[in-house]
Amino acid sequence: MPDLATLALFCAATLAILLVPGPAVVFIVSRSTSAWRPGSPARRPDPSPRAQAVRPAGPAGASG
Repeated sequence: MPDLATLALFCAATLAILLVPGPAVVFIVSRSTSAWRPGSPARRPDPSPRAQAVRPAGPAGASG
């Protein structure tokens, strides 16, 4: 059986590893929150002429 200091150090290290997110979690969270920031590329309209020329099919697209 390990002594109390070793066991406490092991528990602290285990807790630190569990609480710190890995690189995949940081990437996913940063990508998902960047879509909600003002001025982010995900919120800007597409300035290409093709994007402006394409209209949805159906009654909503035919009337405009």
